[in-house]
Amino acid sequence: MYYICKPSTQEWKLLPNPNTSYKTVKVALVVLKSNPLRFKIIRLSKGDPPHSRYLGPGNYLCEIFNSETNAWRQANIISLYENVSFVVNCLPVNASGLLYLLTTNNQVLVLNYNGEEAYP
Repeated sequence: MYYICKPSTQEWKLLPNPNTSYKTVKVALVVLKSNPLRFKIIRLSKGDPPHSRYLGPGNYLCEIFNSETNAWRQANIISLYENVSFVVNCLPVNASGLLYLLTTNNQVLVLNYNGEEAYP
């Protein structure tokens, strides 16, 4: 369950659930505009058995929530090598319409979220 809160105005909103068949691995909030509040949430998730067989090893489901449509959309499947994952204690970095995520093989995965799709 996701809530979004704008501390300056104490506004909050309950968001619809994403695909709950998969476990969240990384999530990032990107604020596009503060007044009125416009944002996207990028969620990378991975399946636990029995759902993992649908994605395959090394693959992550990418979903994007858009505050303008108030809906989650499935974007591309993100593929990493089977023995590579995302660094647990490292937050995603947002800069110039791109989201940067550190992987366990010391590489950086870059996602473009400006459209309704995300591409590595």
